[in-house]
Amino acid sequence: SRAQHRASRRRGPHTARAPAMAAPRQGPSVRCRRFTPPEASIDRGKCLARTWADGRGGQCNRYQQPGNHFCIMHQAGGQGQEQWRGFGHVMGPLPEDKLQ
Repeated sequence: SRAQHRASRRRGPHTARAPAMAAPRQGPSVRCRRFTPPEASIDRGKCLARTWADGRGGQCNRYQQPGNHFCIMHQAGGQGQEQWRGFGHVMGPLPEDKLQ
């Protein structure tokens, strides 16, 4: 109905459903699991970039861009140079250079 349509437009991006996403092909290795939050605590409606989180590894707390799995900050940088690649996908492996 028209009223439902108007109500859904007012909700904004914070209540929009996140697109379905499969976990990365290669999950966190044994070496990087200590920098990965427990899977039960990962919010798939938020940005899926791993953050530093005082050396513990965490998940970005911003909302995803529409049609994307990352927030505007972590998506910035151009094709192949996105900011999320610094610490990787929250459910994927940590970049090798960060483990050294």
